[in-house]
Amino acid sequence: MVWKAVAAGQVLSRKPHAEGEPGGGGSLYVPFTLKPGGERTIRVLLAWYVPSSVVRAGTDLAAAAVPACGSGCACGDKPAAPAGYRPWYAGRFPTIAAVTR
Repeated sequence: MVWKAVAAGQVLSRKPHAEGEPGGGGSLYVPFTLKPGGERTIRVLLAWYVPSSVVRAGTDLAAAAVPACGSGCACGDKPAAPAGYRPWYAGRFPTIAAVTR
């Protein structure tokens, strides 16, 4: 949808998403002016840092079925917590600032 607007030369102004469930994607706009026939390079650097999560490859581990006690549960009286996911970079970088450096 964004690329269609860009290709058509449309300038869109959108407010940040502030209420309700988050959307299924996002767009980044960088305001600038370009004269006819002009060129401009805009460098956009993006860093991602999520040191641990219960979501992996589209699967919400927190919502996944956990065996009831007595059928493989190691806790004795409560279902086991989801194992979670720790990406490799979380062991290499302690913070987002370290990633960007």
